[in-house]
Amino acid sequence: MECLEVAIKKDELPFILTGLVYKNGLYFLERLLLTVSVLGFLLTLGEFLVGIFGPDGIWVSIAGPSFTESLLLYPRLFATLGLVLAVGSRSLSVHISNAIHRSSQSYFKNRVMLVFKDAGQPVDDLEVVYLRGGSWIVGQKSMGIGADLSSNTELRERSIDINEL
Repeated sequence: MECLEVAIKKDELPFILTGLVYKNGLYFLERLLLTVSVLGFLLTLGEFLVGIFGPDGIWVSIAGPSFTESLLLYPRLFATLGLVLAVGSRSLSVHISNAIHRSSQSYFKNRVMLVFKDAGQPVDDLEVVYLRGGSWIVGQKSMGIGADLSSNTELRERSIDINEL
């Protein structure tokens, strides 16, 4: 794979690099786990409210309770189940998000080499954050860059498009 060399000045950091699209199949799984987490918290909240404001008693047929009757009969069980779903799926989602971040940094470093214009030496202590849609925030680790910088207008003005190089 060809490595593209991008020359920058040290005072240009951090900047946004556009035109390099990164695709990873884990995004779908990350979104699915976040959805399961939200549903688990909603189940916990609903069962907590049933435990407080629910009926004093219910009639159950001889064949056994239906699903909605089970929700009314055992609110603590379903609240615990919802909490386990929410916390477990959120924990897995964080691990997957970290794996996506690590693999995106590796993808970037294999395809782009940043070199200081002044010294002509490669930049070693870089932190790269993929914003999706082909945009990357690039800065030094000591700057503590993050995805929240993407709304910074000064940073948007310092963007470099790979396709124009």
